[in-house]
Amino acid sequence: MKRRGISYEYTERETWDGGTATGYTCREFNKYPYYLKSFGAQTQEEMEKQIDFYIDNRDKYAEKYDLEIKATEEYLKK
Repeated sequence: MKRRGISYEYTERETWDGGTATGYTCREFNKYPYYLKSFGAQTQEEMEKQIDFYIDNRDKYAEKYDLEIKATEEYLKK
């Protein structure tokens, strides 16, 4: 499945008590500026909202990441 060019998948797993757990997983935000290994959602609508949020707020994530790098560099100079 894809949303705005980002792939995600539907998964089903057996729970410890023999039931079935279902959900959606996305692993495509593992690069600059997000660095998220993966994230999940219980519904397809939730997953698409999260993907939209990350794409729509890319500039904020880039600004935050760049600021963290700059702060780390300043700290290490001491």
